[in-house]
Amino acid sequence: MRRRPAWTRLRAVAAFGGVALLGAVPSAHADGPIAIDFDYISRTAGAEQAWRIEVTARTSDGRAPALTLARCVPDEPSCTPLDVTASNGELTYDLPIRERLEATYEVTAVDGTDTAIARSAPYRGQIVAVRPAWIRFDAPQPRVGATATPGPATWFGGGIGQIAGGAQVQACSDPVGGGCRVLSQRLGILHESSLVEPVTLTASEAGAYLRVVERVGGLALLRQPPVVLPPQRLEPWVGDPWTAVSPAFGPVGPASTAPDPGPDARRPDRSSPVAPSVRIARSLRRGARRTVAVVRCPRACRVAATLRRGRRKVVLRTGTRRAGTVRVNVAPTVLRRLGGSRLRVTIAVDGRVRARGTVALAPRSRH
Repeated sequence: MRRRPAWTRLRAVAAFGGVALLGAVPSAHADGPIAIDFDYISRTAGAEQAWRIEVTARTSDGRAPALTLARCVPDEPSCTPLDVTASNGELTYDLPIRERLEATYEVTAVDGTDTAIARSAPYRGQIVAVRPAWIRFDAPQPRVGATATPGPATWFGGGIGQIAGGAQVQACSDPVGGGCRVLSQRLGILHESSLVEPVTLTASEAGAYLRVVERVGGLALLRQPPVVLPPQRLEPWVGDPWTAVSPAFGPVGPASTAPDPGPDARRPDRSSPVAPSVRIARSLRRGARRTVAVVRCPRACRVAATLRRGRRKVVLRTGTRRAGTVRVNVAPTVLRRLGGSRLRVTIAVDGRVRARGTVALAPRSRH
């Protein structure tokens, strides 16, 4: 099986259970009879994101152990074996396009009496930008001579710790992305505000609309040589499942000699016009999957529901990639684990607590 560059992989090295994750913590090989390399690989699948698991296992003397793969989901008592064929100590499994959030994958390697197990970091589904990138200007309006400072998008999903990728500042002839050219480009780790440097607008940007396009590391993006190319030789990225495009800022006006009004007027208002609404159920009936809360999001959002009874706690996570309704469902196994007749529920949206309440647990229906 052909090895891929390190930027596309989540790497787990296991020897009798020891695991290290590239991107989350430094990777380290553990000593042991069997070593396992576990990778998430981005692959092409038409107009949607797609991911693949690749596993390679070898014994200390070079033999190829037998491999099996299982899918592990929170709140389920055991992992579900997957029907995957392994050959010569190597295994490949294409994840479903719309895989369930928070699933992990467990690889078991067996060679005679020796066994090693490696479990992946949670796979959180397709990588999406839950908040687009933005641009701040050192002037009330974008104009020639002003400095545009890009800010990063917020990403969620995938199965990797740090999301590698790149960002471009583009100047377009219209606000919908027509006739764009690249002003600046940088490759590195997304979420970092220093990924793209500030750009000083020149007379050639007059009348243009500025936007920031971030792209997730994948599709050979970071294979580009680490050389600085003139902006006119860079290919502008367009919207696809691997990119996040900021709103258009502009048009860029002519140079102005008006006095600077100060920092308070420079910062655009990026707050959402409508806050998410939350409705928590008053009671749940045991014995079936129930909806503990309903969240209406005016845009893409991440929802975390914390269920408590005494010292026992369970956190349920879900979300939506666009404006809509999110239902937080709780499985019977979670209710049995918590026990009791009343639960305290806290709902957080995008990391901010939006509602708290108490839910009564009704007895199982006899009908």
